Amino acid sequence: MRPLVFVSLLLCSTARAAEPWSWSQPVQYQENHDPSMIWLSDGRKLTVEYKAVPWNEVDRWPRGKALLLIYDSNSGPYLFDRQIKKALPILDGLDKHPIDIALDDCLRKDETTAGRVGCYGRAEARWDAEVERAYQKLLSSLDPARQAGVREAQQSWVTFRDAQIAAIYAVNGPRDGTIWKVTGARQAARIAREQAQRLAGLMTW
Repeated sequence: MRPLVFVSLLLCSTARAAEPWSWSQPVQYQENHDPSMIWLSDGRKLTVEYKAVPWNEVDRWPRGKALLLIYDSNSGPYLFDRQIKKALPILDGLDKHPIDIALDDCLRKDETTAGRVGCYGRAEARWDAEVERAYQKLLSSLDPARQAGVREAQQSWVTFRDAQIAAIYAVNGPRDGTIWKVTGARQAARIAREQAQRLAGLMTW
């Protein structure tokens, strides 16, 4: 992962030959709310991390201001302001995560067994990156005493994940039919997805 590099490029670059993100969606700003929430004109309410853009600056944005929802597998989802070339990390509030959008698109393009297993495998890798990113962000927001509890919980989850994946393939591996390979890959991706969302939820307040 290269999250610091990606954020640095977004914050410091004034022009780029190519956009550094893999997915984007135009949105419009509606209003700013505590705690750390930006409401969009389409009704979505995003919990963000105020760093590159402070809360009081966002509070001065006009209603209808054009923004982009962006996602890069190295850095996660952001709310990007093209005018000032700055981005706000999104912690929660997306109705459908860009990883799920990319997965749906991948599954539509390749309906073979190998293709579908590959789609779920890539989704699992992206969700694993989201788990690690959310875990590190959560740790950085806590004092050492609370960090210890989070570390212990995360290590327990890693043990749980490995055991669950082993069980998935122990059950599905010997079964006849290629559908079970797809089923196993889908179930493995779901485990990482659930933990990424769980950790992100702990960062909202």
